Parts: sequence; C-alpha cells; structure tokens
Amino acid sequence: MSNFKGKGAPKGVQRLSYKQQMFVEAYLRTWSATQAARETGYGTPHSAGPRLLKNLIVREAIEKRIKESAMGADEVLARLSEQARINIAEFVTVKMVPTSTISPIKKDDEDEDEDDYGDDAEEPKISAGGFVQVAELNWDAILARGHLVKSIKNTKYGPALELHDGQVALVQVGKFHKLFVERQDISGMVVHQSDPQDQKLRDEFNRSISELAKALGEILPGAGAEPHSPMGSGQ
Repeated sequence: MSNFKGKGAPKGVQRLSYKQQMFVEAYLRTWSATQAARETGYGTPHSAGPRLLKNLIVREAIEKRIKESAMGADEVLARLSEQARINIAEFVTVKMVPTSTISPIKKDDEDEDEDDYGDDAEEPKISAGGFVQVAELNWDAILARGHLVKSIKNTKYGPALELHDGQVALVQVGKFHKLFVERQDISGMVVHQSDPQDQKLRDEFNRSISELAKALGEILPGAGAEPHSPMGSGQ
C-alpha cells in the first residue's frame, strides 16, 4: 500500500492511492474501519482498518470530506425555516370518489330453500350514490421534500404522515434572531433576568447597607429601622 503523487501535484505532496480512496468512501458510508477495509479488499480488515485510520493522509482526507458535507449555519437556519413554514396540505392530494349502494335481494318465504346462485337467481341492484372525499399522499412532493417529513406509518385507515414540529422550529428560528427575552417572576413582579455577576454585586451592596443600618441603630436611638435598599434585586 504505497502513496503516489497525482499528475501536476506539487513536489513532495503525497496523495491517496486508489485503494485508500476506496477505503475513505467506504468508511464515510459505513463508519466502520473494519467493514470499510473488508469492502475495499484488504486481506486482514480487522487490523488494516484501524491502521488506515491512523494514517495521516487518510485521516486528513476523511476530515476534509466530513467538513465538506457538514451542514453550515445558513443551511441549518434554512432547514428550520422550511419546517416552520411547511403546510401538510402540500403532501396530501384530495380526490372526490363516487360511491354506490347495493340493494339486497328480497326473498319470499317459499323461495328460502331455492339455490340463490342458479341461472334464475335475482341479481342485486347497484345504484349510484354521492361522492366522498378521499385523501391520498402526494408521493411526488414527498420525494422532492422528504427532509421535512418525520415519519410515515401504515394504519388501518391508510398511511399516516407526520411532519417535524413547526412550532418548535419557529421558536428555534426566533431564538437565532433574538426575538425572545427570557423573564422570571419575582414576588409577583416580572423583571428581566440579570447577569449573575450583577446580581452578586447588588446582594453585596444591600448587605452592606443592612450592616450599616444595624450599626447606626446601636449608636443612635431611633435609627434601628433598616432603610429601604436603593438597589432592589430586580432593578
């Protein structure tokens, strides 16, 4: 297993051999070094696979492919936006299907023992009815935008389609754009959440005010009541 230099490659730059390239492709498909080595044709895949992953050139090729195929921030936001906007009606086709009714055969008492399937047997009457709406999956839309479909299950009423939660996707998009500010309720008053460091400084300031008021109360008569703190925890 020797590396070779491709045509036009800079001097001293090593390239993957054809077999190593096949290993990289198989590994990115199976995520198993042993299985990838076996599919590529190495004689001892249990040892060849891990050894190839330690090869610097092979590892760099794998990391490059992963980086190229990884989803960027813009694509993530675009996918979430699609999930938030999608309407399930795009994956369903509604058809009007005609219905019909079958009238049962009326029998006389003396005809109960006769063969109903003989040549002279009376055929049931079929009459036209109305129309009913039947919903069918739009497989063309599913094939084109299947990444928006969470699952498709077979039920006794037919296939059931489930999309990814659009409300959750909408919240994620809103958080990205910083549309929501988290709040907390303190003593019935709604205030903005503050930075933990700012809260610590306020607590220390209020504690110092309380200690000062207590000291003044011991020295000056009538000064024992704690003054109202100028820095409330929610201000």
